[in-house]
Amino acid sequence: MQLYKNTADALVSYLLKHGYPESRIAFEWGDRQFAIDIVVLANDNVTPISIFEIKGSRTNESYLLGIEQLRRAVRRLDFSVQCSLVFGIDEAPYFIAYDVTNIVYSNAEIRPFENTRSESSKYQPVRYEYLTLGVEPKLLNHEKVKKQERIDRMKWFCWLLIPVAAITVLVLDKQHVLPLTTERLVIIGAVFIVLLLPFFSEISIKDISMKRDNSTKDKN
Repeated sequence: MQLYKNTADALVSYLLKHGYPESRIAFEWGDRQFAIDIVVLANDNVTPISIFEIKGSRTNESYLLGIEQLRRAVRRLDFSVQCSLVFGIDEAPYFIAYDVTNIVYSNAEIRPFENTRSESSKYQPVRYEYLTLGVEPKLLNHEKVKKQERIDRMKWFCWLLIPVAAITVLVLDKQHVLPLTTERLVIIGAVFIVLLLPFFSEISIKDISMKRDNSTKDKN
């Protein structure tokens, strides 16, 4: 446990010396399903851009376990991040880290640690500003994908639920259970518009147009 703490402290000190903001470094980041030892967050203080799993001594067992933990973690993320395994050592800077991003994101079988470590795989700190430059396109693409998923769900809603609801209303009207009146048609139409508006920036019906207010989102 002391080795873990010393290694974590050494890594954080190293990151701070290389210009990483202290407020962007988080510990035990995640949820009930997974937690990463140390995470560097983007300027939004939410999005991870680099993750570190800390292990004790450099053994094949700890290496394999660390890779598996990182793989489980990245499955929960919607875009790729830099992944590193960190081990404690006795000499300054009192830790050694390996960039294992390619291994984590590959589906290949994990090779034994003794056969994979090399000077080229050692972690080299990328300036925090450079790391964040690659985040914005990922976030924009992520938001685009999520928006398309919401639209697709809304299409299913329109194709399935709305016709069923319309047929039900017509049947009730024919049976004089719920006669259609102008007021009821207006209310039903308004309800559908309210349901649809969050998924579209504007809805137009002849000369009537309704737009979603994006001013708050733009300010953020």
